[in-house]
Amino acid sequence: MMRDIVLILSDQHSGCAVQSENPAVYTPFLAELESNAQVFESAYCNCPLCVPSRMSFLSGKAPHELEIYDNDTVLSGEVQTIAHQMSSAGYRTVLCGRMHFKGEDQLHGFEERYVGDITTQWWGQKRTDLGAFQGTMQMKGCLNDYGYGNSPVQEYDEAVFKKSLELLEEDSDRPLFLVIGFYGPHFPYCSKKDTFDRAYEKVLDVSDASLNCDGIYSDMIQHLDDEGLRHIRSAYYGLIEQLDGMLKEIHTSVRKHHQDALLIYTSDHGDQIGKRKLYGKKTLYEESIRIPLLIEDLNKKPTRYTHEVSLLNLHATVLDEAKINSIEQTVYEMNNPVLITSLIEKDGKEQLVQSVIHQGMKLVKTDQFHLYSLKNDPNELKDVIDEYPLLAKQLASRLVDDQTILSHRPELKQQTQKMKEWTKINQPEDWIRYQISQSAQQKPRRNGNEV
Repeated sequence: MMRDIVLILSDQHSGCAVQSENPAVYTPFLAELESNAQVFESAYCNCPLCVPSRMSFLSGKAPHELEIYDNDTVLSGEVQTIAHQMSSAGYRTVLCGRMHFKGEDQLHGFEERYVGDITTQWWGQKRTDLGAFQGTMQMKGCLNDYGYGNSPVQEYDEAVFKKSLELLEEDSDRPLFLVIGFYGPHFPYCSKKDTFDRAYEKVLDVSDASLNCDGIYSDMIQHLDDEGLRHIRSAYYGLIEQLDGMLKEIHTSVRKHHQDALLIYTSDHGDQIGKRKLYGKKTLYEESIRIPLLIEDLNKKPTRYTHEVSLLNLHATVLDEAKINSIEQTVYEMNNPVLITSLIEKDGKEQLVQSVIHQGMKLVKTDQFHLYSLKNDPNELKDVIDEYPLLAKQLASRLVDDQTILSHRPELKQQTQKMKEWTKINQPEDWIRYQISQSAQQKPRRNGNEV
């Protein structure tokens, strides 16, 4: 008999920002869930950016296979997604909230969709409903304003949360595959005052901002004083605490209305939150690529897994649960290195950076090769490639041909530019986007500055 599956996918929640690893993070529910679930301590995205990561998970194909490396590239309607497969297997497939689809197709196999998305549907589309938070949803503008108060993220997630509870109470004659997409803790960095204050009292050491940064990311460095960084992290951790509270109520509803359902929590990528003076994602540092992954399966004993897994493995796990044949390894299987790729811009040129992680060893290819032992050197400060040349060579064999990927980029960017021109001329209705109210557009406050 097929079980219901509830998958909660947040946005930009780093696997390094959980209570069990960071005392400044207050997530009592997730801490409780960890004691009752399958916990994957070394879970990773396959690309630290929203659209590539999400489309990779949905399709079961790596970003380089999809040729999706930015937030403007569309997943082809011909690509079979996990929603298509689950629906064909007899599931009622429902998407509540965020998924960051671009273009006309806002379902990609889901039969139902509710609330809509928080980002624009069309290319180059301008929006006027962010108020004081204009520009703060982007990496380059994320430091424009921050603090505590209401925000578009909080309002949107509250709407997703309420609708998800309604959906969980509905009866269905088919097993349910429900994906709940939150936008938090994605910037803007603004949380409620109580959660902000709780984190602010704990965020005392921000010295990791001064750690060395690989020169490949120099164009991404942003400068902020210590007190500003303390505010940024307090807001980010505050958003995570608020998310934790919603997860708790969703969990209660799942266990009340769908008793034996498989419950999954994860995120699409992480956030640097100022470490090495970097903010947001796209880097290959752990803060950017590692994600939380917890699966509560009442048929399994609580277990902590240390082997590396990715969202591609989670894709295979969901299909395996639905008794859909998958040639990929599930999260419970071991010994496959995880490949992470990211496209960044340096000196006006795009470059593909890559990492392969296996058994705690991490090979990184930027302008040159580096090898780190994550167990002994979690901050990735000591390059040990000269000590393990054979291992480095073995891991390097897993890398993709970056020149092939880069050679296709001009054509893809030209297509995006044409779609931006089309949007400008035709002004299509952004019918999927959630409309932000005026109350969530007001300037956030900061400690010591109440105006």
